[in-house]
Amino acid sequence: MNKVNLYELYDRNTYCGMYTSKQLREMLQVSSQNISVAARLNSLIKRRYRLKHFEIECEVALNKYSAQLCADWDETRTRMLKGDGKWFREERRKADGNRTQ
Repeated sequence: MNKVNLYELYDRNTYCGMYTSKQLREMLQVSSQNISVAARLNSLIKRRYRLKHFEIECEVALNKYSAQLCADWDETRTRMLKGDGKWFREERRKADGNRTQ
């Protein structure tokens, strides 16, 4: 199995999402070594960003489609955790409508 390194990005204490090392290098304009060291030591990057490291075993490598799927899930999960009940009711209504058809 392939191992994929993902990092949760926090802007100060605000959760921003889960990204690969390459995505973080491009977004934050830092080297991959800075990313791994900051995650391991739980230190700040540019006095602002904090990273939390996750190593995930996957049967296939992360490609652009699964990266988009991860981003979509991350957005959905965040909305659910914030308790956006209106969104949940709308999604439930759509799902119930599809079952009856």
